[in-house]
Amino acid sequence: MKAREIKTAGFYVNEPRGLVREIMNVRDDGYVEYYSYWLADGVWDGILGVCQKQTLAQWATREATGDEVARLKRSEAKQRRDDRERELLTQVADAMPTRTDDPFASYFPDGFTVRDEANALVAWAFRNGPLEDLHAGKRSALLDDPSLSRITDEEMRVLMKSACQQLTTLLQLKATDPAEYERQIKSYNWLYCRKWER
Repeated sequence: MKAREIKTAGFYVNEPRGLVREIMNVRDDGYVEYYSYWLADGVWDGILGVCQKQTLAQWATREATGDEVARLKRSEAKQRRDDRERELLTQVADAMPTRTDDPFASYFPDGFTVRDEANALVAWAFRNGPLEDLHAGKRSALLDDPSLSRITDEEMRVLMKSACQQLTTLLQLKATDPAEYERQIKSYNWLYCRKWER
């Protein structure tokens, strides 16, 4: 493949290794950030990788098919990644000296607003959930026809159930441990929402 063919939200296969890489971000510095899945069963292999765009183009034998992308267990992988991130954030916070000031103050110089909290909640409970699976793949001309449904009832049920479960967990944390909730929600905003409208 050619480096110019590598795009954000693209899926690329290395058949000899039996892997699919999902491109999360093509950076301005010529590097790509990716998640890696086993081609045979779609399970995330635990890799959160970064490499040069040219290296990925040489690694890939072809673009993934729609069926291969549909087989990827992206929601499961996202949950595992979120769990890992929470563990790491907790370890980092526990290793930091006790401070009375807010470690995120420099990231939110005008204060952490209600909109910042809302952005983090939407990213956590909705945007980075099963919606990722629906958003994957190639664009279809059928989406231009407003008379056609773009989502099935089952897909909507899965989206809403996941969002409600995530929000329940977060709101329980907010009620039982407000300081931990604030730390986690600010961390999540910093990780995923820095480029969102505030």
